[in-house]
Amino acid sequence: MADKIYEYLTGQGLKVFDAGHSLMEIGNSNYSEAIDEALEGTSHLIVIGSSVENISSEWVKSEWRFFLNRKRSGKKMGNIFSVITNDMVIDDLPASLHNYEVIFFETGFDKLIHYLGGSKPVDPMVSLKDKKDMEELLPKDRINLGLLDFEKGKALYDHKKYGEAYYYLQKSAEQGNPSGKNLLGLMYNDGNYLNQDYYKAMNWYEKAAEQGYAPAQNNIGILYHNGHGGTQDYKTAMLWYEKAADQGFAAAQNNIGVLYYHGHGVTQDYKTAMQWYLKAAEQGYSASQNNIGTLYENGKGVIQDYKSAMQWYVKAADQRFVNAQNNIGNLYYNGHGVTQDFKTAMQWYLEAAEQAFAGAQDNIGVLYNNGHGVTQDYLSAMQWYLKAAEQGYGLAKYHIGSLYDKGQGVAKDHKTAMQWYLEAAEKRDASAQYIIGRIYKIGREVPQNYGEAMKWFLISAENGHIDALLQIGALHAEGKGVPENYSEAMLWYLKAYERGSAHSLVRIGALFFHGGPGIPEDSKEAVRWFQKVDNYPDGQLYYTIGVILTTANEDNINYAEVAKMFLKGAVLGDVDCQYEIGICYRDGLGIEKDHDMAKKWLIEAAKQGKGYAISALQRDYSIFDYSE
Repeated sequence: MADKIYEYLTGQGLKVFDAGHSLMEIGNSNYSEAIDEALEGTSHLIVIGSSVENISSEWVKSEWRFFLNRKRSGKKMGNIFSVITNDMVIDDLPASLHNYEVIFFETGFDKLIHYLGGSKPVDPMVSLKDKKDMEELLPKDRINLGLLDFEKGKALYDHKKYGEAYYYLQKSAEQGNPSGKNLLGLMYNDGNYLNQDYYKAMNWYEKAAEQGYAPAQNNIGILYHNGHGGTQDYKTAMLWYEKAADQGFAAAQNNIGVLYYHGHGVTQDYKTAMQWYLKAAEQGYSASQNNIGTLYENGKGVIQDYKSAMQWYVKAADQRFVNAQNNIGNLYYNGHGVTQDFKTAMQWYLEAAEQAFAGAQDNIGVLYNNGHGVTQDYLSAMQWYLKAAEQGYGLAKYHIGSLYDKGQGVAKDHKTAMQWYLEAAEKRDASAQYIIGRIYKIGREVPQNYGEAMKWFLISAENGHIDALLQIGALHAEGKGVPENYSEAMLWYLKAYERGSAHSLVRIGALFFHGGPGIPEDSKEAVRWFQKVDNYPDGQLYYTIGVILTTANEDNINYAEVAKMFLKGAVLGDVDCQYEIGICYRDGLGIEKDHDMAKKWLIEAAKQGKGYAISALQRDYSIFDYSE
């Protein structure tokens, strides 16, 4: 079937890509690369199959779904149709295909030229001869010279030949073609060949939107959404998205979901966001499939379900949607819904990195940095971080700064680290903003400046860094850069607690335990907050609480509560707690004296290299060999 269709179309003077013939012609043995290039450059797609199983196979499906996704988002304006054998039933085809034209192979090929419109799918530079030739190829009711000029311009645009594309798109627009007007708007929007100008982009979008062209209506919404060329206006963006969504335009349906997800111009509503994402996802729109996966992964509007998240990410990744590829990598990296597997995570990150996705490039750097699934290699980590940083990815800039800070793979250089942190901070990276605040607080390589530290902690907190909230509270509690104010400190600690910070429990409990301006001393309330730490498996937290409890007046120390905290931390493997509970058992502090238990915990601490534990074992129990 494919051979005969190929021979017929090429005999009509059309440029056609078919793997069986074209790979030999272009001399490319890299099947996947050639297919990707052909899909990106083609105007039309013919799905040929002798069985439903063949058309629905994963590889074939990924190709026609990729084209459909481009068509639905307005990036492809050509046709997609299927050619099948007479013994096949149209309704058995995937729904996305039988909604488009289906031609039976045995009925002949006359319809093919009708739907292809005589354009050259792969080679945008092939001569169309003249308009008269084209008129002879097309049925009279299909002649639309504006469309022909648009398709020529679109093919050039897809091949990044923007100057030549502009000529044909301008001709197309002059003839009233809304697709040409919209694409001219995109050229001004993105600054391709033309100087970036959002006002001119809006002008062209509006001309196309006046004709009811959904992609242009959606693009106007995007300008308002992002505040490009004017004041950011989510409500007006919503109005334009709705115009396009009413026509079933998937990208607009997705964008409405985004507004609801973030609560921009509307009350934040994850369930409504899900409803809009599903509308677009039903059309195979990969961005929405990915967004649904994100809702499931984070448990927003739905019960958290990593397996469902994976299923939706895979749907999007099958269409080469780069965010989804990266998100699948994250699930494997964290072991969410799957067995933790750094090597599989790496494979998915590499898939996304091949498309120059900065987040994936940074994640690969993290794998090399930590030696997860690969041999630890700081130089390779740096190389991947730099790839992401070159694209302006803030987190990668922070990671580069961290390598310089620690002297990992490079000479230790705090000044260079600070430069990278500042670049990352400009990109609103909260971790970089936080570390800059820490640097000013301790005065490392810069004059100590609590006011400057407070400024950076506040910026970091606005961008979601939880530990920045604790630092702001600490500056208020310590009266550094601001007047001492325990009540204000408490407010910031409580904000951190609401965000799920375990360390906030220790800070809040300490305020109550010691008391101070605005916070009366209340040991019972302190212990109540300390006990909330039970929900967090962090042994060091228990050690900190135990130490705080021992700072009370000698007569008021509750050794039973102290021993309880040290024992909980010891069970979690914290070496300091293991040493302290060993001493408690040895001396009977807050717990019944038990030398066997004392030796057990001191040995555990000694195995981790705790010097005090080693000395106690030798001095008190004459134990010099504590290995298994």
